[in-house]
Amino acid sequence: RRLDGTGANSTGQLISPLTGTSIGGTCTITFNYKIQAWSANNVAASTPWGTIRVQYGATAAGPWTTFATFANETQLNNTCLSKSFSFNAPAGPLFIRWDCLWTAGNRFWNFDNVSITEV
Repeated sequence: RRLDGTGANSTGQLISPLTGTSIGGTCTITFNYKIQAWSANNVAASTPWGTIRVQYGATAAGPWTTFATFANETQLNNTCLSKSFSFNAPAGPLFIRWDCLWTAGNRFWNFDNVSITEV
């Protein structure tokens, strides 16, 4: 999935479809992401590019609980970075949201290879 960032101090969200039903245990999410320059989506965005909050909710409309935040990591040209976070999801339907705040420039925000496991 790609989130297009168009302008300074803008926000956008990428919301998953239903990922499954949690049994109320510890979940681990892993995914790849990259933030690229708007013009061709193959040149790394310079810093600062913004902040990403990773959140879970019981519906696609929330409410959302933030379990991870990261910002302004150095990007590589056309190369994804891997992330992994653990969180305790309540029992029931599980949706994931990437809440993105970009702070400068026009960017492509790319997310791929999402995997969620629960113990």
